[in-house]
Amino acid sequence: MYDFDNKLDVKQFLSLLGITSLSGDVQDDLIVSYAGESDTKIYIDVERRLKSMYCPNCFSKMYSKGPITRSVKHPILQNGKLLFIRLKQRKYRCTNQECNIYLNEEFNFVEKYKQTSVMLPYMILADMKDLSLTCAAVARRYHVSDTYVHSIMLRFLDFKPLPLGDIISIDEVFLDIDYQNRYVVVIRNFITSDIIEILPNRNDDTIRDFFRSYSYEERINVKYIISDMYKSYLYLSKKYLYNASSIIDSFHVIQILEKSLRKYIDEVKKRYQKKLDEERRQNNYQTNKNYKSKKDSVELVLLKRHAWVLLCKPGNEPNISSKHYSRQLGIYPTIEKIQKMFLDLDPMFKPLKELKDKYLNFNDEYVSKPEEAKEALRELIDEYKSSNYKIYKEFAKLLTKYFNQIIQSFIVVKRENKDYEIFYQRLSNGPHEGFNRKPKDMKRMARGYSNFEFVRNRLLWSSRKDASILAVPKSHKK
Repeated sequence: MYDFDNKLDVKQFLSLLGITSLSGDVQDDLIVSYAGESDTKIYIDVERRLKSMYCPNCFSKMYSKGPITRSVKHPILQNGKLLFIRLKQRKYRCTNQECNIYLNEEFNFVEKYKQTSVMLPYMILADMKDLSLTCAAVARRYHVSDTYVHSIMLRFLDFKPLPLGDIISIDEVFLDIDYQNRYVVVIRNFITSDIIEILPNRNDDTIRDFFRSYSYEERINVKYIISDMYKSYLYLSKKYLYNASSIIDSFHVIQILEKSLRKYIDEVKKRYQKKLDEERRQNNYQTNKNYKSKKDSVELVLLKRHAWVLLCKPGNEPNISSKHYSRQLGIYPTIEKIQKMFLDLDPMFKPLKELKDKYLNFNDEYVSKPEEAKEALRELIDEYKSSNYKIYKEFAKLLTKYFNQIIQSFIVVKRENKDYEIFYQRLSNGPHEGFNRKPKDMKRMARGYSNFEFVRNRLLWSSRKDASILAVPKSHKK
């Protein structure tokens, strides 16, 4: 790329910047020369050939006192080092005292009134597709401020809601952008996996305005709405999507049952903790000592670390090695041994687990059989109602209240993967829950966000298959 007198090939230099559309006359007007390098950087000087300039108003000759050096921010790798451009720009003044206007030399690869190249925004946008990168990391890479990166995302991107489709799933993500917008609502097309829209909050007014922006004909074509038990979601079929059936995701039903079981485990844990504290107090009184170190008993170790015995699905037990001795439990642990020790801690644990396993087995057994699931669910509800356990009596009320929405969740639909292979999938918010991990991780790495439009643009920019950039960016004022 370099020749012997430190001059560089202009065409190759412009291709490095990603600019290949300049005419030959413009290219011949440039002088690109090697200006030196350090351990990590290469410097290149760029200027225009000196030529006569005439005033565009009065056609008088213009003069210049010489070039002023500007640093253009367009760092790219060249020979393992970052390439930096030093732009030598002349300022011309009209010799006619009555006119006396000033003109600056213009370079097509530099943004007007800025020290950035015209390709820098597109390089930033390409990096911002990766949600593992924070704005600060991208800003450091291109030697700009994180405010500049924010402005690029807001000026160059403008996404419109997608069509609703036959099946939509809806769920919220806690991002705590501000007091009014704590839960961001994500609406997704279940068949295509495209994000239809991201709403700033889950208020009734916000949801109403979104769905009413679609025509009546499009809204009545929606067949199913998959959600959790939030009332605003369950009433969508009555308010806006008149032909749609509401479906409660099976994950949320099981989650409510597990939450009740965890609450009971915590009660048992408090009982054993109280017993341990009392034993320690008596021992300290008898020995006239005050032991500050608190070593958990075997029972507490089991309750704190092995709650999976009561909560996990049969067959999904963790892989436990019996090769090493556990000092805390006093055994060589095996799954069977830990299960027995845990269930013996409380007389209710074993029946609670058996009743829980019945629902988990029912949830798997009747996939694609919604009609058969109706009778099986009624039998489960009767069994739970007749049990002596408050947890399952309350769970039976929940199953009765949302009976139809739970039964509808056993429907399966035909889908197509990236390789255009056909497969069948149960109606659920499983894919949606996988997406919800992304904004949570993004928020954690950025230590929070305060601008919803930026969050929306970045999530849609990274997730939409056909995401495009505005041909004419928005103005800073807009």
